[in-house]
Amino acid sequence: MVTGCTPQELNFDEMVVPSDFAIYYTFGVGEKNVLDSVNNLYVKDMICDESKEYTLILTDDEKQEIQRLIILNSFFDLEEGYEQKGNIVTVCQPSSTITLTITMDGKTHTIHREECAGGDGDIRSLTMALNQIIQEHEEKMEIPALQCGYV
Repeated sequence: MVTGCTPQELNFDEMVVPSDFAIYYTFGVGEKNVLDSVNNLYVKDMICDESKEYTLILTDDEKQEIQRLIILNSFFDLEEGYEQKGNIVTVCQPSSTITLTITMDGKTHTIHREECAGGDGDIRSLTMALNQIIQEHEEKMEIPALQCGYV
C-alpha cells in the first residue's frame, strides 16, 4: 500500500498489484452471485435454475484497474456495516445487497452495502467496474441468458 500521498498524487501506471491481492465479492438478491479471485471462481445466480459455477481469472489489467479504484475510493477507510443516510428509510423488494472483501498489502477489509437504496454510493465506481468486468467475462464464457427474474 502506498502511504504519504493523496490518491491524486499517485502514478497508477507504475503501481504493481500486490501478490496477496484478493477479491471476494457477493452481490445481488440473496448475494448468490460470487466472484472469488483466489479460487478463480464465479458463481452465477440463474434465479429459476440452480446457480452455476464458472472459472473466471482476472487479467493483470483488470486487477490494476480494481486496485486503482480501491485506492481512489479509500476502500480500507470505509465503514464495514450498512450505511444509513439520515432518517430516510428505503425499502427495496427484493433486496439486493453487496459484500465486498478485499485483501491487499497484508490488510483485509470487508464492507456491506445495500445496492438498490443507493447505499453503495461510496464505492459506486468500484462496484460498477467489478460488474462490468464480470459482464465481459460472462459474454466470453457464453453464459446463457436468464429465463426469469426476481419480482
